[in-house]
Amino acid sequence: MVNSIIFNTPYCLGMSRRLRFRSRGKIPSGPGIYLFKNNRNGMILYVGETATLRARTNRHRAEGRPFAKRNTTIFWIPLDNRSTSTSRRKIETRLIKQHKPKFNRNSGGGG
Repeated sequence: MVNSIIFNTPYCLGMSRRLRFRSRGKIPSGPGIYLFKNNRNGMILYVGETATLRARTNRHRAEGRPFAKRNTTIFWIPLDNRSTSTSRRKIETRLIKQHKPKFNRNSGGGG
């Protein structure tokens, strides 16, 4: 079950080492990491990083991506505005290696 990951980054809100995934409430508009999880089998389908969480996850749904269907839950880790694309990609890459999501084409980063 995915609900937290231990990762040392100074850009997590609250400066915590344990980054907590959130799945309830309004998705923030700032930078962060996001995951799409299948509600039926609990598998992580896709992991991504972005400078704008709300816009990016909404775009996945609007584009009709197969991992963004109704039977999925979006989890996210909000990061503060000091986070860089490189720091977000490090977290993304670690999550991709850990969960091996079906819809990620590569090991993270690079678009």
